[in-house]
Parts: sequence; C-alpha cells; structure tokens
Amino acid sequence: MLRRLLGDHLDLVTRLVPELGHTRVDRSQVEQVIINLALNARDAMPMGGRLEVAAHNTDIKANDKDRPGRPRSYVVLEVKDGGTGMKSETLSRIFEPFFTTKEEGKGTGLGLSAVHGLVKQARGYLVADSEEGRGSLFRIYYPRVRPAQTTQQPLDPIEDDISGSETILLAEDESELRTLIRDFLRDAGYTVLLGNTGLQGLRLGVQHGGTIDLLVTDMSMPGMMGTEPAEALRSRRSDMKVLYMSGYEPGTLAEADETPGVRFLQKPVSLAALGEHVRGLLDSPLAS
Repeated sequence: MLRRLLGDHLDLVTRLVPELGHTRVDRSQVEQVIINLALNARDAMPMGGRLEVAAHNTDIKANDKDRPGRPRSYVVLEVKDGGTGMKSETLSRIFEPFFTTKEEGKGTGLGLSAVHGLVKQARGYLVADSEEGRGSLFRIYYPRVRPAQTTQQPLDPIEDDISGSETILLAEDESELRTLIRDFLRDAGYTVLLGNTGLQGLRLGVQHGGTIDLLVTDMSMPGMMGTEPAEALRSRRSDMKVLYMSGYEPGTLAEADETPGVRFLQKPVSLAALGEHVRGLLDSPLAS
C-alpha cells in the first residue's frame, strides 16, 4: 500500500528487528498513523528521496534526559524522511489542529493532529525531530507488554471477506484519500464511480444508467455537503445505501447507524474499518 501511495520516485526502506516486543494497540490505528506520516514525507520530497520505516525496542530510565514518557519499556515505531525539514517554530506547532504549512487547498492541518490523537489513545508518546533542509524523524513510543497480555485475535477483528461486485459511487475531495479508497475498493472487486466534489458525485449519480448500490461520501466538501447529494440521489434511487465519512461527528448524524441503509464512519478512516462497513452495509436490509 505504501509503495503505491509514495510513487516510483521514492525509495521505501524498512528496518524491523526480529525480536520486536509486544504492545496493545488497535491495528487499524497504527495503519492510519503510518499512512499519514508517509504522505507527509512524500510531500516533503517532491524531487524524490528515501523513506525509512523502522521498529525496535527501547527502555527509558528515570534519569534519561528528554524522555517522552514515564520510565518503562517501549516498542518504538520510527518514520524518517530526507525531505525539506522544518524550522523550529514550525516544528513546535505541527500537532495543533488545523495548522498546516501547505498552500490553500492542499492540506487541512488535521493529519498530524490525528496522528497525535491516535498515539495518545494507545497510551503512547509521539516525538518529532526535524531541521530545515535535513529531513524529519517521527518516533512513536508504544508501551511494551508481556506476550501473555496480548490477545490471539486483533482487538477489532476484520471480516475475512470484504470483497464484492457491486457498484459504489465515491465522493471525496481529498485527492490522496480518494485515490486510496478507490484502489482499495477496486482491488476488492467493486466497480467505483469517482467524484471529487459533492456536486460531481450528484451528477454522476444522476447520469449513471445502471444500478448504484452504495454511496460513500465525505460529509464536508466545497460547494455541497455530502448529505445533499445523498438525499437527492436516494429520492431517485430508493435501493441505494449511504456511508458517510467525516472528521467531525455532528449531532444531526447521531442516529445514522440506526437508520436502515445508512451508516457513519469517523475519520481518520482505516481501510480495514472501511471494508467492513462497506460489506456490512451492502449486506444489510433496507427498511420495508
């Protein structure tokens, strides 16, 4: 997945120690952390470069200087790039919500903020080190646990088969996420119609002559909210189901998961969760 996202101009190198320890963490959240950090690294190396993903064990002692958390054993995940790097004033703000160094329309400023939140949920620590012109290094410290404390199954089990042959209309304005979801769904066997705005999604839904089994749409897009094309299309296509995605959980969607044919998926979206929601929604009955 990372090689597809990064492109041919970047080298992906992994350094994973064979005796890596155990930690208790949601698999899909780790996936999202790595994807977000890799996409940021790619943007920092437009002319090509090297991305390293490493994992190793470490022990933090009480007298360690600049320790990220309390003394204990950790499993450390590292993502390192050789990109443009950051000034110290930028580095001090990167985990703030909505802070971004990208030009308007190129970033929301939610990527690193989401990464920070996901790491904290796992009781971990995130440390960033960067220097202008010398790349960036992100270290994530996950508390190490004894193997007996781990479960034999993922904390959030993934359905074995999320594949299908149905037609899905995808409306998403973030280009990287749109491409990632499109490729994931196509690889699973679905036919995907692609719209980069709510209005374009509505037009595709109206013009398409065949069946559309599911609309997957972002809630917040320029020009038209995701609920608008969903409501308009469902009035024409009563059998079409809807999966809303959003980084915010508005009160108006509090009952979304209880509405037949409609579900809500909180961003950041992992592919594992997306696959389960898509297949589960397609297999669910509509209201009589």
